Amino acid sequence: MVTSAVKGAKLPVCREKSWREDQRIFNRRLAVWHARRISSITTADIIVLHGRIGKKTPCQAIRLLTLLCKLYNYGRRTLKSDRANPCEGVRRFRETTRERFLNEKELKRLFRALASEPEPFRSFSLLLLLTGARKGNVQAMRWRDVDLDSRLWRIPNDQSKNREPLTIVLSPESMEILRRRRTAVDGAEYVFPGCGKSEHLLEPKSPWQRVVKRAKLDDCRMYDLRRTLGSWQAAGGASLLIIAIPGRLAAPDHG
Repeated sequence: MVTSAVKGAKLPVCREKSWREDQRIFNRRLAVWHARRISSITTADIIVLHGRIGKKTPCQAIRLLTLLCKLYNYGRRTLKSDRANPCEGVRRFRETTRERFLNEKELKRLFRALASEPEPFRSFSLLLLLTGARKGNVQAMRWRDVDLDSRLWRIPNDQSKNREPLTIVLSPESMEILRRRRTAVDGAEYVFPGCGKSEHLLEPKSPWQRVVKRAKLDDCRMYDLRRTLGSWQAAGGASLLIIAIPGRLAAPDHG
C-alpha cells in the first residue's frame, strides 16, 4: 500500500520545512491513493492527477510530481527493483515566476495599516521589508546572531536556502526596531519569541490578512515584501523609508 510504504521508508535527511511540506502534499493530494498498491499506479494515473491539480495550482502539481518521482526512485534503489518509474515522461506544468511588488502608493497604505497593528507583528513585518530576508529567517532570528555594534545579522548555514551562511547589513531603521525589541523581550533567545510550545513566532497569517485588507492590497503575500525591497534597490530610487509617513517606525514597542 502507498501509505505503509511511505511510513516504512527511511528517506534521506532533509530540512524540516521541506519534510513538512512533502508530508502535507502526501496527506492532502495523494489521499485518493493511500489504499492502493504502489505497483498498480500507472503513468496514465499520474498524468490525470497531475493535470487535475495543475489546472488550479500548477506549483502544487509540480511539487506532487517531484515527490512521487523521489519516492519511486527511492523504492527502486532500496528494493533493487527494475520496474520503471511511472513519473518518467509525465510533462510538468510550467511554474510562472511571480513578479508582485509594492509601488509607492501601496507602500504608504501598508505603512498606515501596520501602524495600527500590535507588536510583535508590526516590527516583524517591517524587518521583512527592511532586510529583504526570508520570512522563516526573520521568524527564527536569534539575538546571538545579531551584532548591534557592527550592524550585522548572520544567518547560519542551517537556516539559509543554499546551506551557506549569509550576512545581512542592517539599516539604521532596522537597528532602531531591533533595539526596541531587545528592550521588549529582554533575556529571550529569539527576537520574536513564540507562545506556548513554540520557541519563536510562527507564520502570522491572520494578522497579515488583516493588514492586506485594511491597506487594500490586491494579491499581496508576505513574500512580496522581499521582492519590494529588491525592486526598489534595483531601480535606484528613493529609500523605502522616505516614503513612510514620519513617525511610523518610531512607535513604542509593546512586546
